[in-house]
Amino acid sequence: MKKLFFTLLFGAALGTTVFAGPKSVATSDKNAAVIEKTVYTTDPTTLPTQAQAFLRKHFSTLTVHQIKVENEAEGREYDVKLAGGCEIDFDHRGEWTQVDCGRTAVPTSVLPERIARYVADHYPRQFVVSIERDADKYEVELSDKTDLEFDLRGDFLRID
Repeated sequence: MKKLFFTLLFGAALGTTVFAGPKSVATSDKNAAVIEKTVYTTDPTTLPTQAQAFLRKHFSTLTVHQIKVENEAEGREYDVKLAGGCEIDFDHRGEWTQVDCGRTAVPTSVLPERIARYVADHYPRQFVVSIERDADKYEVELSDKTDLEFDLRGDFLRID
């Protein structure tokens, strides 16, 4: 019986250690909470200058709901949630990598001109709800859930 009790006790202690989750760390920013390598804040000045300019240019009417700053090996990455539901990801340089507006339209000013023109010409009743940019292509999701791929020049590649 003692052996069973100590086995269960050891298992509970191990489970608590493994599943305890991230630890909070103190910070001087009253709007931020640090969790291991991640910081949460609502202060847009924590973003790189280029990301701040992007938000002012394309989303000036929406307020920042939350900014998640992740410290990665390549540098910091920023996930911004805006009032109204749009989420924007920025890399360590402040360049956007993804704009996801859920069920509402991504501002056409965000879209490369050739992509905006292609969508307007071929899908006149749809609008872009998400666009993602990586090293060699753009991935675009339309309001009817159609996924399109474009090269970095904005030339259509395929329906995904």
